[in-house]
Amino acid sequence: MPRPNSYQFKCWYYLYLLFVFLVDSPTIHGQPREINFTHYGVADGFDSKEAMSVAQTKDGLLWISSTDGLIRFDSKRFKYFRHNSKDSLSLAHNYCKAIQVDKQGRIWVAANDDLDIFDPATETFQHIKHHNTTEGAAPVRPKAFYYDQQNAVMWVATANGLFFSRGSGGKLESVAKISKDTSLLKANLFTITAATEGWLWITTANQIIKLHTRSGKTENYEVPQIVGGLENKGDVLIISSYFDKQSTLWLGTVSLGLFSFNSITKTFQQYTYRNVKQEDNTIFSITQTALPGQEDVLFFGATGLGFGAFNTSTKKFTSYNSGTYNTSLGIKGNAYGLRCFDNKLWIGSSTGLHCYDYSLQLFEKKDLSSIANGVTLLPTELMAAERNSRGKDERLWLFVPYKDAYIYDLTKDKVLPVPAAIQKYTATDAGIFCMHIDQKNILWLGTNAYGLVGYDIQNKKLLREKQDFYKSREWVRSFFEDSRGNLWLCTYNGLFYMDSARKNVSPAAAVNALIKSKDLAPAIAGITEDEYGKIWISTDFSSKKNAAILTLDVSKNKAAVIYNERKQSGNHNYAVDLRGICSNRKGKIFVIFRGEHIAWLNSNATGEMNFKELGREQGLSSAAIDELLSDASGNMWCNNSFGISQYKVNQNSFSNYILADYEMNTTNNPSVYISPNDGSFYIGQANSFLVFNYNNNPNSIQTTNLLFNELKIYNTPYGKKIKDGDKLLLNYKEDMISVEFALLSYSNSPENRYSWKLEGLDKAWNTSRDNVATYNHLVPGTYTLLVKAANSNGDWKTVPIKLHITIRPPFYATWWFKVLVLLFIAGLIWFFIRRRIKRIKEKFELRNRIASDLHDEIGSTLTSINILSNVSRQAMEQQPTHAKELLQQISNQSKNIQQNMSDIVWSIRPDNEKIENLVVRIREYAAQTLEPLNIDTLIEADDELVERILPMQYRKDILLISKEAINNIARHSNANAAKVVFKLNKKNISLSITDNGRWKGNHSGTGSKTMKERAKGLGGQLTIDARDTGTTVAVLIPIP
Repeated sequence: MPRPNSYQFKCWYYLYLLFVFLVDSPTIHGQPREINFTHYGVADGFDSKEAMSVAQTKDGLLWISSTDGLIRFDSKRFKYFRHNSKDSLSLAHNYCKAIQVDKQGRIWVAANDDLDIFDPATETFQHIKHHNTTEGAAPVRPKAFYYDQQNAVMWVATANGLFFSRGSGGKLESVAKISKDTSLLKANLFTITAATEGWLWITTANQIIKLHTRSGKTENYEVPQIVGGLENKGDVLIISSYFDKQSTLWLGTVSLGLFSFNSITKTFQQYTYRNVKQEDNTIFSITQTALPGQEDVLFFGATGLGFGAFNTSTKKFTSYNSGTYNTSLGIKGNAYGLRCFDNKLWIGSSTGLHCYDYSLQLFEKKDLSSIANGVTLLPTELMAAERNSRGKDERLWLFVPYKDAYIYDLTKDKVLPVPAAIQKYTATDAGIFCMHIDQKNILWLGTNAYGLVGYDIQNKKLLREKQDFYKSREWVRSFFEDSRGNLWLCTYNGLFYMDSARKNVSPAAAVNALIKSKDLAPAIAGITEDEYGKIWISTDFSSKKNAAILTLDVSKNKAAVIYNERKQSGNHNYAVDLRGICSNRKGKIFVIFRGEHIAWLNSNATGEMNFKELGREQGLSSAAIDELLSDASGNMWCNNSFGISQYKVNQNSFSNYILADYEMNTTNNPSVYISPNDGSFYIGQANSFLVFNYNNNPNSIQTTNLLFNELKIYNTPYGKKIKDGDKLLLNYKEDMISVEFALLSYSNSPENRYSWKLEGLDKAWNTSRDNVATYNHLVPGTYTLLVKAANSNGDWKTVPIKLHITIRPPFYATWWFKVLVLLFIAGLIWFFIRRRIKRIKEKFELRNRIASDLHDEIGSTLTSINILSNVSRQAMEQQPTHAKELLQQISNQSKNIQQNMSDIVWSIRPDNEKIENLVVRIREYAAQTLEPLNIDTLIEADDELVERILPMQYRKDILLISKEAINNIARHSNANAAKVVFKLNKKNISLSITDNGRWKGNHSGTGSKTMKERAKGLGGQLTIDARDTGTTVAVLIPIP
């Protein structure tokens, strides 16, 4: 064989390199052919006509400038901040052209011609004015912002030149402090963007200015009147700019399209997306994403084309304008501001707010219309993937009902016919039940007409046909290949298998015998293998209530029943519909109870077991499920009425992918297939099938913020921002609260779920897609509100945020008040007990005093009367005159007894308790005693004193003192006038008894002593002032 020359060798070598490059190199991406958009409009709470620009604060909240004010978006609710003429701290103007966030989290707003700084913590606006020597404070007229994060400097391009503000003060300074370039001082500036470190690009209408922010050095470049053969006549108006990583400054203009300025070669180029002489090519904004494969793609907002993309390599434009209305694959109208955050491109347009969310670009449609012949194909039903030498999917075999089987070349995106040798077995007439390609790249078919069919794809050789399983009710309905290389055949009449040599088909004798002995359903509905190598089988397709789940220990050839419908169907009056079964090979076995739920049990289960149900509580959108599959991560997938769902074992929750949300066919229970080669996920559709790129979803819960948004008390805003860990102190009247929280995960955010619990009240977690927790009639106490959340993928943020709430009780429910009440009650009880004891004591003392008075005043008098009676009886005959005198004494003493008894009875009676009654009694006595002696008597009493009440002892003693004094006047004074006066002297009763006579004898007798003792007994004092002009008895007694 001749040796190849050097030239031939090089040719073959370069061809080899080209082959390797084409086969192994990644696909060169450009702008996506289709984008699935999320739209926000009136139905979502975004009721502004136009969204102008978007910003994001470090807490994850989105802020939108619009023609209707500044708007905050938290993934659930839009909150508006508008101009209020009655509030000086409100927005200056509702037309917000642009916004930018600084290091302090404040938002700089171009509110028409005014510049405002919004503080989210206080929700107030600071109005910034431009100060100059000629006009004083004037509107700033801002056009664009750029924030230098490293140096904390906000740059503001305005119609009055360039300004900057350092730090947090908000004071504007002119660029004249660092640069003398007159084009920056007073010119009408339109855009500002970062260049290389320390440099900025600023644009006027048709000029580019490069400014060094420290030295003030500038470079000026004017757009030529002819660029790339297109004449602009100097009518260029630059309104947007973007500087890419290739050192190219891209300029969006009014009417003239897109310009590029190569900052290295200093050259311009112009690009238009339609005839610039006839149609408007205005570009309002330009940006790039950090998404993989889009390094050469500029996204822009424009008129006519709307939201679009420009490939900087191919120089091709792509429009995503949907025409007359917004769709999942397009945006209606003009697109304005574009900003990219966290792999999401936010788009403000003339029809609202939109999002190009990379995490939702999950489905790649593979078109099958080339085989449709103008009709709508039924959904692709069966799929099986060939593997190439690198273990990757290369060609996908698929079966379309009533349209035969085909091969789809995944590398060329092309539909191919099946080889001629296998065509009759894949035709519609063959009646294909199932399809499988094993590890040896052998295609296996279960058919109606030909039974089990095998085809060696690599060697293009038919292995078997019409040897078995072609009779009615014996057909193979599914295949399963285990880790040992055995191929299991699930038939309508038992389980069979082929060993790894693929020579013979044998029955699974242990399984089939157990099915027969237990009279179980013979049709094998599903089969799987767990991590221990044990085979699990579900049987059904019967109306006899004899569905079952069995296990097979292959090494011991031993089968067992795990579930028997007859024994474990519960209260069902109907047969269960048992379908597929799968293992996640990480400890769990899942099985379909169609129309009810999915259930699972541990793979190490033995004997008959009860299942744990999965359904709507875990977020499953529909229980109408036909297929179960597991992925390499151990998560479970299923189809359902709306699309497909993923169950994340660690999160115990479902993520639902509703195909209608992605403008895909709403095929009920689409066929799903996960390739055993590389894990690729395929979904059957009408006229197509989908490649599901679920691994491209970067929607991570770990980088997502969960925060408290707003607190309302009786539906009135609390007025202060609340955050995680805050302690809230409320009074007992503030017992109805609602707390709003938000998970700042914007990917399919309506599917975000929240779970909250108020410790101190709730016993279990409340889970909902609603993000407001409301509690009514909270009793005073201490509570802690815990909140968790899950994103649309079902990933839970397991560490909850907390809000500590204390509701103070009313004063009458506080511990100290209760103690005071107890002390008061105890004191009251003590008081009444003391009062009772006092009354008992007073009664006892009263009895003693009455007994004593009776003994002293009446007893002695009666004794005297008795003695006088005896003496007078003896003297009656011998000394009649003396006897008569004695009888007179007896009469007088009897009167005294009567008077004393009357005084005692009077003092005891409760209706004589007022001083007024005492005055009346003294007046009566004075009249009886003094008037017969022609002594004029005057008795006076203060009006406010007479209504006072005196205890019995006081009444009695004051009465006796008064009587004794009056008796003394009658017997000793020789007076012709007497006066008794009662007065109120502060807190004392003042009693004075005065006469104008001249007394016989002194005042030291027994009567005077008795009066003083009685006054002293009442806590008072008695004095006698005897003069030639008369005598005064003065008594001063405290009022009880």
